[in-house]
Amino acid sequence: MRLRWLLTGMSALLSILTLGLSAGVAWLVATLYFRQPPEVFAPLVGLLLAWALRATTRAPGLTCATVAVLSTLLAALCVDVVFVGLQLAGSMGISLRQALGAAGPGMLWALVRLGVPAGALAWYGAAVVLAVVVALPPLRRRKGDGGNQVKA
Repeated sequence: MRLRWLLTGMSALLSILTLGLSAGVAWLVATLYFRQPPEVFAPLVGLLLAWALRATTRAPGLTCATVAVLSTLLAALCVDVVFVGLQLAGSMGISLRQALGAAGPGMLWALVRLGVPAGALAWYGAAVVLAVVVALPPLRRRKGDGGNQVKA
């Protein structure tokens, strides 16, 4: 039984990493192609990740919603780090690889925190809420419950 839980957890972690990174790359391409701020695409990315997870998992629920939320947040982090790296590389006249390597994780995290506007956090929050709503199964009505009908 423990082996099953371990394999399930490892599979979920692998799903979070692969979906988050691939969605981050697709998000980055869409942002650069359409020349829009990256946070505008956050709800769409959250929706697509949750929909893909719900369509491919056997039992949508809390686990599916958790994986969708973490994948969405990882994709947002990837996009923000790459944009910070691009700004750093452009201002210093070096390549993106050199900028990301020279900056290191601490400086990149500090620059991401400074560079992400407050409005972007609202977009990311909307993406997380949308991912949860799509990933969770719909509420079921009890049999015999006639809805909100008033009986005279």
